[in-house]
Amino acid sequence: MLEVESVCVDISRVGRVLDDVTMSAEPGVTVVTGRSGCGSTTLLRLIAGFHDRQVVRRQGVIRLSGRRIDAMSHAELRPQVAVVGHRPTGPLGCNDVECDSAIEQLGLQEWRGRPVARMSACEAARMALAEGIGSGAPVLLLDQLLAPMTSKWRSRAAACVAQMARAGRIVVWAEHALDYALGAADSVVEIIDGHARQVTASLWSSTNLPPTPLQEIAARSGEGVFTSPEQAHARLAATALTAVPSPQLQQPKGPVLARVDPAALRLSGGLIDVRAGQVLGIVAHEPVQAHRAARRLAATVRPRGVNDHLLHALLRQTSVQRACDMVDRRADRPIGESMELANEVLGPVGARRGVEHSEGQQRLLADVLACAGGKVVLWVDPGWAVDAASGDHLVQVVRRRGASVIMASRDVDLVARWCDRVLVVDEHEVVADGRPGSVVADLPYPPQVAQMFPGGHVVGAADVALIPRSKAEGSRGHA
Repeated sequence: MLEVESVCVDISRVGRVLDDVTMSAEPGVTVVTGRSGCGSTTLLRLIAGFHDRQVVRRQGVIRLSGRRIDAMSHAELRPQVAVVGHRPTGPLGCNDVECDSAIEQLGLQEWRGRPVARMSACEAARMALAEGIGSGAPVLLLDQLLAPMTSKWRSRAAACVAQMARAGRIVVWAEHALDYALGAADSVVEIIDGHARQVTASLWSSTNLPPTPLQEIAARSGEGVFTSPEQAHARLAATALTAVPSPQLQQPKGPVLARVDPAALRLSGGLIDVRAGQVLGIVAHEPVQAHRAARRLAATVRPRGVNDHLLHALLRQTSVQRACDMVDRRADRPIGESMELANEVLGPVGARRGVEHSEGQQRLLADVLACAGGKVVLWVDPGWAVDAASGDHLVQVVRRRGASVIMASRDVDLVARWCDRVLVVDEHEVVADGRPGSVVADLPYPPQVAQMFPGGHVVGAADVALIPRSKAEGSRGHA
């Protein structure tokens, strides 16, 4: 059994991150969640026995099988606790039955013994999980394991974690992709303003985080999923709302910022409109294809901007305030606009260096600074290790500012959540173009909702609109 008792942590120039945190973890999966920067990674590092130089004060006790972790040597602790991040520590070479099963489930057969440097981010994360399973450690600490993975592999990774926990291991999993993690969870620890609240997974709900798509469907249907539009109508008609056919959604309001001929991108098809206030998502079976298409499309409408490498270099080397000022000068816009956006999304963060923020906050800051490039914003794999509430808030802020977002993401669920329009690209050809609901069958991997309930019908805006019953009495015949 793993016990965390009254843990308090103060970090230099940040203040108190964890405040009187108490939790326990038994064999099974304990999911730790919260807003980006809540302290979940810090908690995992404490459990692993790591000593962070930025920690200026620490209180409390952590016990493993009744023994204090701070009283155990590194040689004693290492076989007991394995930390799984985004990358493995070396070539995969384990041969036990459990590890072999994980390798098969995660599609890693061809990567045995091959160098990590040649792997994609998704492959490296899957390899890290297989390595953790093969370590034999009774306690596994997973830190945002699903962030680099595509939707297909997220589902398989979550299944591997659940299988491993059923074998008797203790898994503590810090994760923002809750649609996947909650399916494997036995209990949930939510950290809010440094304080922790632990409940069983079946009873967990949050006012601090937005509901997952699965939770939204469950709340609407009372059963977790609709098996048909007829069932959806019958279920919803029994409540204070009635389902009626929804008219086709109009194109997003605002001027067309650019009209691009896909021939210039080596993409076949009609012209591509980049509209003000629109989030245009680009996905592909191979994420690299989507990334290239998004960069080429963005380059045609915004030839001058701030590249990703510069953003991350600025955040590593200087304060957020100075990085924002430098980006403003480079984008030829009034000094202070980027900082204003950063404060609106993340709160007052100007005095701290980028590296003093959590990984999710750094990613979010990079996305914020990318918005300084002009009316057209390029996001490549946004939302990496970012909680849903913060990501949703950023999208809302960008929409209010009238910018258009071109987004390439391996996270199909995020695309379905944020985008107004989706292009599905295959070998330089647009094979599907439309609203997320209309192209869901053509997506490389359907959103998690559809994966969890094969054969079920996911009811969205394209199927029904919810209106007060009093206004819908005359429409019953058309429902």
